[in-house]
Amino acid sequence: MDPFGSDRFFRPETFKNFRELTPAVRQHLALVYRTLFYAVVWAALGCFVQLNYGASLPLPTGLLTTLATFGTLFLCNSGGLSLETRQRLLMLFAALQGYGAAPVVQVALDVDEWLLLQALLATAAVFGAFSLAALHAKRRSYFYLASWLGSALSVLTFLGLWGLITGGLGDWSLAVLIYGGLMVFAGYVILDTQVIVERASNGDRDHVRHSLELWMDLFAIFVRVVIAMLRSQEMRERRRREQHK
Repeated sequence: MDPFGSDRFFRPETFKNFRELTPAVRQHLALVYRTLFYAVVWAALGCFVQLNYGASLPLPTGLLTTLATFGTLFLCNSGGLSLETRQRLLMLFAALQGYGAAPVVQVALDVDEWLLLQALLATAAVFGAFSLAALHAKRRSYFYLASWLGSALSVLTFLGLWGLITGGLGDWSLAVLIYGGLMVFAGYVILDTQVIVERASNGDRDHVRHSLELWMDLFAIFVRVVIAMLRSQEMRERRRREQHK
């Protein structure tokens, strides 16, 4: 018998074992993930509009897009609006984020058309694996990550601001910012999933706010995966050029 229990974990029925989740919580999670899927679709639509019609449509860019995105985020978390209105605002927020991410997506498409597909699959794999880990673990078992992740995110934020002030970061600092950020937001997938389960168990069924939390984790992972793949591709091309000199 496997001492680590992997023979039990990798059986197909294990992935259907959510005995600690009540039927009401499972139904809420289904609604959360369905709303998250709709947000992904709207983000893809926003990215598509920018890539194909951004130059011809009178849509806000740069600072205006950023302000509109944060304004929509604020309204999504507003308790004074109806659930239906906040859900529509969540879709608008996702579309604006997709619109803003279009330049990075365009670079990935220019480098290699398959790179974007690889990034999407990698993001789905990371998000799905860490979500399953959170759902199968004992309830509240990952709450201790909150302080660690918060501290790590503060360090990464300071590092990013330092790069803006100094005009750039070195290779090692950039690697820490990219891969460290990827690890932090993967950790937040676990933490936020368990927090959502706990809130839903205590009667909080605000699926819009819960979907928003997971969406921000998912989007942050996707952007960092794309950038990491672009950086890896650039390093391979650099080594190839050096070998041909």
